Amino acid sequence: MVVRSAGGASLIRPLPVPGLTVTARPPAGSGGHQFPATTDERGVFALVVGLKFSDTDEERLPIPTVLRFEKAGLPVRELTVPLDQGTTHVFAAAVDLDRADRTPFTHQAQP
Repeated sequence: MVVRSAGGASLIRPLPVPGLTVTARPPAGSGGHQFPATTDERGVFALVVGLKFSDTDEERLPIPTVLRFEKAGLPVRELTVPLDQGTTHVFAAAVDLDRADRTPFTHQAQP
């Protein structure tokens, strides 16, 4: 979920941001097909990130990937997150466009 809170000490409840574009930018050589996502009226999005691993990558280390959140007239937010191949990643808290803190996420293994 992507929200706007008007900053840290605001008493206003964070508001969802609909129509925001979310993109992923893996490092050069690590990215497969990328498809931007758009947040719905609740500020929710699902982003598919294509990752390429080398045939010699035995450990399959996470790939640091920049997620970019943008909409005309709003602050742009970028987060670098380590993504694992074949894993669903879910943010544990809302991504707040008005805050600079790191938004934590969890992993959910595919069945």
